[in-house]
Amino acid sequence: MNDQNDIKEFWNTKHRRNEILFLSGHPGSAIIKGLYIESLIEELQKHPSEVLEIGVGLGICTQDLKNLGFSISCVDISPEALARVENITDRRI
Repeated sequence: MNDQNDIKEFWNTKHRRNEILFLSGHPGSAIIKGLYIESLIEELQKHPSEVLEIGVGLGICTQDLKNLGFSISCVDISPEALARVENITDRRI
């Protein structure tokens, strides 16, 4: 994979096949806990916040963050991944 098109196709293929990737498939709350950002999330909840999620994966964290009241903008190299979160996010890039 030497260029952006190869990388994009790699991720599109993974998303089309619904393959579990990295932390994908775990509840968003478990991912937040595993990344040790619980206190950050709690602090951000005190004030209306917008979150930029880079690499949306299966959209599990996207949904959990939306449920917590955040406005979400997402960036992902894979249009397949962005399509998964189309109804959840406020903006997809």
